[in-house]
Amino acid sequence: ASGREFDELIVAGHFVWQKEDPEVIAEVADINHTDVVTSTSYNSLAYYIQIAYRFPWYEDVLKPYVRYEFIDIASADEVFKTVPGLKGIIAGVRYDISDFAALKGEYRNIRRPGKETVDGLFLQTSFTY
Repeated sequence: ASGREFDELIVAGHFVWQKEDPEVIAEVADINHTDVVTSTSYNSLAYYIQIAYRFPWYEDVLKPYVRYEFIDIASADEVFKTVPGLKGIIAGVRYDISDFAALKGEYRNIRRPGKETVDGLFLQTSFTY
């Protein structure tokens, strides 16, 4: 970042509820950058939480979910100066075609500071072997 040196400390953690119904996944990371010359310090935070539930009817093939994402970048942080903050909500449904294939449809609402809100619909097919 502009020829300056920074020390970086990342503290992160995650939580996973192992049971399928409901499924809860969360992750958080705090990133600290310290200017080596001036000792000025900047903290940035990012996290998400996702909750899903596999419907017991239809042979457990439908799994709706919702996810909230948040990124807060320190405005004066030279290392992350090109990384925008973010607040996002994602809602979707996964349909398991078989043990080896799935379809997923998802709606995303993403807000970044100083930018227009972006809404999108996404479709995905996945396979495993």
